[in-house]
Amino acid sequence: MQDTLNITIRQEVNRCLLCYDAPCSKACPAHNRPDRFIRALYFQNKNGAAKLMMDANLLSGICAKSCRQRAYCQGACIRGKIDKPIDVPMIQEYLARFAEQINYLPPIQAHNGKKVIILGGNTAGLAAAVRLTEYGADAVVYHSKSPAIEQNVQLASLRRIDNKNTEDAYSLVKKFGIDCRQISITQLENIDQKNIDACIIASKEYSKWLQMRENKTRTFVTGELLSGSDSDTFAVRKGRETAENVWKYLREMGEVQ
Repeated sequence: MQDTLNITIRQEVNRCLLCYDAPCSKACPAHNRPDRFIRALYFQNKNGAAKLMMDANLLSGICAKSCRQRAYCQGACIRGKIDKPIDVPMIQEYLARFAEQINYLPPIQAHNGKKVIILGGNTAGLAAAVRLTEYGADAVVYHSKSPAIEQNVQLASLRRIDNKNTEDAYSLVKKFGIDCRQISITQLENIDQKNIDACIIASKEYSKWLQMRENKTRTFVTGELLSGSDSDTFAVRKGRETAENVWKYLREMGEVQ
């Protein structure tokens, strides 16, 4: 079975035109850079391909499952004008499984003593936590339900991944060093804000945080709350963009170098 999959992946990779200014990477909302990991696979560097993909986006495997039916990279693929686009989601899932087998996780900066909490365990929240951890911050994700029974179906980013994929995402970010804690809305007031440098709200259910009288923590809101996302690739982008805004704020305040 595995040999057959390897052959299928090899055949698919060999179809790639190795575009210099790859439109597939330009079209990816999550900036997964498929041209880079496909090129590495083309030259039979499987380890390098997996690392390039995971370095670009720790949640690449989740993205692949989310946008398989209408992947943005495939829509832009030049090969599609000849016969059919390269099956990038299949390659991403393949590399995600391989990265898990070799226990590879992207490098992170040394911890800088800064702590950011993320309220909401959806894809945008997890993506924000990953980005902040890469910068060296201590990221803590608060979610209202366990991944096994996650029911935040009002968020479009969760409609396209089943419970198993949600559990896999939580497991992966925990391996990355992210603390995930279950908390109810009524328990928000119990969060000690003394050592928190910033907060990200990634889910509407935690909007109460903005109304709390004692809330003095600088708070950021992911774009997902305002416009929604039609796939996890967009949720990843919005989460990371919010995390980068947080980091910019901390730098402007002189909190980090």
